[in-house]
Amino acid sequence: MEFNKLLKVLHTLIFVVGILLFAGSIYLVVKAWPAKPSFDPKIFWIILNSTFLIFFIVSLNIARKYRPHLTFKRKSKRAPTAEEMVIIEHWRSVRHKAFSGDTNSMRLAIIEADKILDDVLRNVGFTAETVSDKILQILSDDLYLIRNKATDAHEYYLKLESDPDYEVDFDEVKKAIYNYEAVLKELNIVDPAEL
Repeated sequence: MEFNKLLKVLHTLIFVVGILLFAGSIYLVVKAWPAKPSFDPKIFWIILNSTFLIFFIVSLNIARKYRPHLTFKRKSKRAPTAEEMVIIEHWRSVRHKAFSGDTNSMRLAIIEADKILDDVLRNVGFTAETVSDKILQILSDDLYLIRNKATDAHEYYLKLESDPDYEVDFDEVKKAIYNYEAVLKELNIVDPAEL
């Protein structure tokens, strides 16, 4: 089953369970229970909540199949390769420029960040000519969030590139840098916690 279809099924099921919980709550609030119910309402709620908990655990297990890196174990730390160390050092320089507050440095930081993104996407196997086309090659549902963050960051780069008079805004630069960083983190190149 495709991941998006599975999400729709899970959303529908959660909606139905929510409606049942809401209806049960209304039923109890208006004291619609008979004077001597044939079963204890507490048992009903315990069973309903247990069912919901089981559903949550099962759906989490299903989600792990589609996103294998979603685990309860800590990832083992591996030493970065020499090529990754060069990227990490370059990325530290980009962050320093981006957060310096100087408009020229911030503009340069975005240009360099986009170049790093281009290099990293090429190294992981995306073969298109431009960064925009490489981002479009990210088709996996597993990397959907990366595609959105990369697109947002690259669009800001394109604004700066197309208009040299475009005013650089610190908040937009910060957002773009964090988006670039999220992509690099997901591709196991940079860990923001260590920068």
